[in-house]
Amino acid sequence: MVALAGFLLLSLLLTWPLILHGTTHVPGDGIDDPALAWNLWWVKFAAVDRQLNLFDCRWMFYPIGINLAFYTLTVLNGLLSVPLQTAASVIVANNALILASFVLSGYGAFLLARTVLRRPQADFWPAFGAGIVYAFASSKLFYAALGQANIASSQWIPFCALYLVRLGRAVTLRQALREGALAGLFLALQLWAEMTFASFLFILVGLFSIRWLITALISPRRAGLTPRLLGLAAMAVVVALAALPLLAAMLPDLQAEGDFFSRGGGFADLFSADLAGFAQPTQLHPLLGAAARAAPFPHDKGQHLYPGFSVLALALLGAWAGRGRGDGRFWTLAALAFFLLALGPTLRIAGQDTGIPGPFALLARLPFFSGNRYPSRFSVMLMLSLAVLAAEGLAVLAGHSREIFRKRSAQADLAAERPCAPNSFGGRPFSAPAGSALAAASLLLILFEHLSVPLPLNNLAQVPAVYQDVAATPGDFTLLELPLGWRNGARVLGKQDPLIMQQQWYQTLHHKRLLGGNTSRNPTLKFQYFSQAPVLSTLLALTNAADQPPHERLRSLLADPTAWQQLLEHDRRAAPAVLRQFDIRLITIHEAAAPPNLVTYVESVLPVRLLTVREGIRLYAVTDIAAPSPTDVDLTAAAGTLYLGEGWNGWLQPPVLGGVWHGETPDAVWAERTQSRLLLPLAETGARLTLEAKAAGPGQTLRVRVNGWRSPVQALAPTWQMVTVEIPARAVSAGLNDVILEFGKLYPLPLESDETWAIGATGQRAPVPIFVESAGEESGDFAHIWVNGRDVVTTPAEPGYVVAVIEPLQGTLEAVRRFDTLADPTASSALAAFIQGLPAGRIVAVAAADEASLALGADAVAALRDIGAAGDLMGHFRWGHAIIGVAGAAPGQALEALGALQPVGAAVGGAWRSPQVAAAVRRVGWLAP
Repeated sequence: MVALAGFLLLSLLLTWPLILHGTTHVPGDGIDDPALAWNLWWVKFAAVDRQLNLFDCRWMFYPIGINLAFYTLTVLNGLLSVPLQTAASVIVANNALILASFVLSGYGAFLLARTVLRRPQADFWPAFGAGIVYAFASSKLFYAALGQANIASSQWIPFCALYLVRLGRAVTLRQALREGALAGLFLALQLWAEMTFASFLFILVGLFSIRWLITALISPRRAGLTPRLLGLAAMAVVVALAALPLLAAMLPDLQAEGDFFSRGGGFADLFSADLAGFAQPTQLHPLLGAAARAAPFPHDKGQHLYPGFSVLALALLGAWAGRGRGDGRFWTLAALAFFLLALGPTLRIAGQDTGIPGPFALLARLPFFSGNRYPSRFSVMLMLSLAVLAAEGLAVLAGHSREIFRKRSAQADLAAERPCAPNSFGGRPFSAPAGSALAAASLLLILFEHLSVPLPLNNLAQVPAVYQDVAATPGDFTLLELPLGWRNGARVLGKQDPLIMQQQWYQTLHHKRLLGGNTSRNPTLKFQYFSQAPVLSTLLALTNAADQPPHERLRSLLADPTAWQQLLEHDRRAAPAVLRQFDIRLITIHEAAAPPNLVTYVESVLPVRLLTVREGIRLYAVTDIAAPSPTDVDLTAAAGTLYLGEGWNGWLQPPVLGGVWHGETPDAVWAERTQSRLLLPLAETGARLTLEAKAAGPGQTLRVRVNGWRSPVQALAPTWQMVTVEIPARAVSAGLNDVILEFGKLYPLPLESDETWAIGATGQRAPVPIFVESAGEESGDFAHIWVNGRDVVTTPAEPGYVVAVIEPLQGTLEAVRRFDTLADPTASSALAAFIQGLPAGRIVAVAAADEASLALGADAVAALRDIGAAGDLMGHFRWGHAIIGVAGAAPGQALEALGALQPVGAAVGGAWRSPQVAAAVRRVGWLAP
């Protein structure tokens, strides 16, 4: 109780002034803290208030939805917060949990250190010091200051380590099973609080296992390996059972979409701990922080990892003291291992990459571990290891350990449980009072070195009054927040501003669905669905044209009265269907973050009525919500993409504004999975679903699934036919419904082995289907070249052009090259030389990603014309460009798409993103019965 009280008092002091603002503010800088506080609200809202699936979230990314199993949802924190939310508020619950994380972190490290030191009564203060080192390290306080409550939730780690230590000392099988199960319990708690830290604990378990194995090999009679192995098995069972709901939510998406969890990693080099940061006090230090804030290396996301000179000195003393014992050697090696992992894939010193590789590069290749893009977060394990060693060092100073500076015999090691003599240093023993005073001074120095007050706070209680009006509007519908933004752990689509995180927080007040949102990892479609949607793509472009200074070409097009009017007329026709499909009834515009063109666009294109303007926020009501929704749609039209969820092939449409288009729109969309999703607004009385469809080959079957209901299986022929399915009222829910088309089989590409396809007007034919997708940074930021349904661009999107060369007889891939025509001044000439060196007749597929115009020269443009292209990307900042041409073709003969507002694509033989397909669909209807 004394230790808990001490850690509580320190938590209140070292998070100052949080205790003074606990009902209105949360720790953070306004970027991550709104979303992480939202987590607590969502868990209660979904699990308690609405009885929804916690992971299947349709209140963000509506209507496509987002799987929150790949998000830092902090489910455990959310469940623990429910009583506090009910009694007080989300803010109070958030702050109580953060304070509890500090208290429990300290107490867990305290118990761990006492167990390692082996004398619970004599080593109170050294163990208390270990709790201070772990719980109040500047790295943990820094994550709290960022508002990353998930990363601050590291309190279960020392408890898991504690029971691993106890497992290693278990004598009987019963003890081993108990300690192993408890270690598994705390690992499971950490998994549900923050998944990244669970992966770190797996590494710790591996280190313990190696230690036990080595011990068994050295002294098999004394090792007791069998009980430990059975204890590990008990731990594995507990963790597996606890992880089942999470795995059940993750595996279907991973099977369908591939390993987007690891593809969303990246940036590990930017988020590694810089070696120079180990020697500089935290930038939050009230007296010493100025130097750190001026550090010449990134230090905004934990790259500045400062363990403190006092902690390092004590840890070195503790490592020396424990050099002859297994525990001391283990924690020394653990500290070294986690130190190296925190440095990331290569060693950086003061911002300079030395190129010296580290073990993180190997770890990042493993499943589950590959999703961690923050090597610096290994600081939590490093500080735990240093805390244990520092406790040993403090015990030396306090005079409570054995005589560690003399060579100890094996007999002395076995007598560890006996009372010990005072320590000696150089033959001169410390007196108890002097040692205690020295240890106390060390604790004060540790606290001073890691001091991070005042802790930055963000006022979440200050919600604009206009959201009270939104909350007061009855019904479950969608609020369109402008400017729009979608964020994951790697990029932002739309507005790159903390405002989009605040908008997510405002949902905790108004409870309306949002199109935008925040996640950690997501499949490409979760962004692309919105970037290719009519009206929404324009809203994104208008915002980004104002934010990006080099966006002159897009701005000039929007300033051209003729182009502007064409765009307005195009979107005015599309707007009613878009608003009805998304069930948008209210719209807000945050004037400070929105360009004037955005306001003009909303008021001239969308059927809206201004309700109020308060605190710089304009609130509109959609005026045609009573208009009938369509009951039939052509899925090949631009508006058809609104109804297509996962499982369909690529999107091909002419650019809405400006650009180049040499190609043909498809006559059908193709299902590339055995389960393909449609988003249909069915009537609550049921629906008669009609599909104009054909199978990809003989022997196909089709069944329709809606909210768990399944239709009878029926045959689907390889010729066009009308399929009718009667969906009963009991299967339909209010609003949009997921209508899943379940096909019996998939057919490999090409569907006809002897078929070839003309490549535009080049005179050349392709022996395999080729599909090129391109998107600038604002409209998707990707470059894909699919050859026979397989993406030959195997590395993450980088700025510039990527070129694939395909042999024209067999369709084999000969080469894939990247050219950074954003920043590399030599890339343009290299691109020109590469294309000019190709033999005549070679098929050339080209895609631009991110930004490919700033370093693009006339030589490369001319070379692209030598494969049949007509477009010129020069001056087109962050436009997409897709080409399928032939070496030696004349300009204008290739298939080509160039545009700014949406992703662009070119295809020969079909816009396939999979080597297998199920069926084609042209139209879908859903009349009420």
